[in-house]
Amino acid sequence: MSRDNEFSQMTKIMALKRQKNKCGSCGTRIHGIYKIDATHHKFGEHAEAHHIRHVQQGGTNAVFNCIIICKACHYSVHEGGNYRSKDILATQADFPHFNG
Repeated sequence: MSRDNEFSQMTKIMALKRQKNKCGSCGTRIHGIYKIDATHHKFGEHAEAHHIRHVQQGGTNAVFNCIIICKACHYSVHEGGNYRSKDILATQADFPHFNG
C-alpha cells in the first residue's frame, strides 16, 4: 500500500522513460526502478524516485514533479539526508537529465 506522498509505479516508469533511462542528476544509465535492477547499475545502486518540489512545499505526485535518480544522487539532493530549506525550491532545471 502506498502513502499519499509516494509516486505510483506507472509515474516512476513514465519519468524514467522521459529521462531515456538516465539518472536525472548524474546521467548514469538506469536499467529499471526496482532494487533488482541495481545489479546492472554502474556502481551497483538502485534508483529512487524524488519529488522535485517536495510535498511539504506543495509538490504533487504527478510525473512532471517526479525525477528518477541514483541512490547516491538522492542522498546528495537531500544534502546528506536533510530536506532543503522551505525558502529554497528546486526546479526541473536543477536536474540536467530531466529529459534524458
